[in-house]
Amino acid sequence: SSRSRRLSLLGKAMVALTRPWSPRASKRSALLAVAAFGAAAWCSTVSFVGSKGTTSSPRVLRQAGYTFGINKVDEHNGLLTAEKDKAYRISTDGSYHKGHWNTVLGDQEIPQSGRSYWEVKFVKKPTDAFEFIGVAEPSADVTMPLHKNRKGKGWFWGGDANEAFVYTFMELKPGMNDRKMAEHQRIADVAVDLKLFEKKRLDEQWYRNIKDLWTGPGTHIGQLADQWPGFEKGTVVGIDVDMNDGSLAFWGNGKFLGVVKDNEGKPVNLKGKKVVPAMSVFGRDSGNFKQNTVMEIRTGLDAPARP
Repeated sequence: SSRSRRLSLLGKAMVALTRPWSPRASKRSALLAVAAFGAAAWCSTVSFVGSKGTTSSPRVLRQAGYTFGINKVDEHNGLLTAEKDKAYRISTDGSYHKGHWNTVLGDQEIPQSGRSYWEVKFVKKPTDAFEFIGVAEPSADVTMPLHKNRKGKGWFWGGDANEAFVYTFMELKPGMNDRKMAEHQRIADVAVDLKLFEKKRLDEQWYRNIKDLWTGPGTHIGQLADQWPGFEKGTVVGIDVDMNDGSLAFWGNGKFLGVVKDNEGKPVNLKGKKVVPAMSVFGRDSGNFKQNTVMEIRTGLDAPARP
């Protein structure tokens, strides 16, 4: 019935708002919450370098054909890197069962003028874990995937084989938390009126846990990009930064996908910001075999003409 459908949708909205965003959530739930063996075969042909390294501040590269290397630091956990066919390859020797990410940053800041373009290819993508590719501030936490990063702002594409999201950093403005909490409270009141939840239980298990959700300096939010390709073996992601106008755009398998826009529909503006290339690569040990994504990074490329 129509009433049953409304109750079902409201229930899904409540669930989406009361739990952390999950990359495996359905498209509808993700929008409501916003409106979060391969390496073994590779080892046989590529020489790896372990994850230990020294922390260094990224240098500013000012030359045509933007190039960068991989900034390896001690905080990386099981990060594997190699050079093959004039490209870098990165992978995470993942932990048992749950696995984990390494966020890998470029060692050169993106120049403050002109266009910079590079590509990341999925050589292996054995799991359904979300992975992330884009740009971030050099202070980003390399132990956390980009969408959960609290130490640096980022602007990036995230997804798996079936879903794609575009993430931007949303500054939290004064009064925003009060407005958001008022919206959540209105939803809660409807749920109570429809006897979906008890008010006392809802306050204890939901409202109190999110009452400060929209406070602090800001947060990363993802918007569904349902026309974009998924991340699977062979997918090539082109990252296109134009510091003349501050825009960030993505290409997928040679096709221009568009300029990244924020949650208000405005193109993001990176002009004047210090950012570096950023990739979050996942790996997992299933107990029987390794399930490690392999990304191949090519730099020094000419930027293709935007449509």
